Amino acid sequence: MKLEFILKEVVDVTGITVDKMRSNCRKRQTVIARQLFCYTYNENKLHLKETFTLHRVGKYINKRHTNILYYIRKGEGFAKYDKEFKSMYEKIKGEIDRNVKESSRLSAKRIKKLRDTTTDKEFIKLLEEVGIEINWHIYN
Repeated sequence: MKLEFILKEVVDVTGITVDKMRSNCRKRQTVIARQLFCYTYNENKLHLKETFTLHRVGKYINKRHTNILYYIRKGEGFAKYDKEFKSMYEKIKGEIDRNVKESSRLSAKRIKKLRDTTTDKEFIKLLEEVGIEINWHIYN
């Protein structure tokens, strides 16, 4: 999953365009959309394919890293007390979970296909190359 996916989901849920998210607009709905994006990123960063600094996230939506930190903190408060914000976050979180589940299923299918088309030694070597260690006592 990438930042683009989170941004697309925020745009779908809030109706705020990507251009408006990256603009200097200070209208309430636009600012809330940015807060939702940053809060969602922060809560789900473990699912991302690569890690991002606050500076890089800020560059992505044309804001400074301090704004990103502020948006995350405001998002945490809204997630606790604002039902509408929490509802929007839950919709996005559901899509993220579906996406992660689907991509892990695809990975399992790829692994099974590799297992079926390679020898045991080649298969184990491929798994080790991607960081999956095999316990030989269990495998044999």
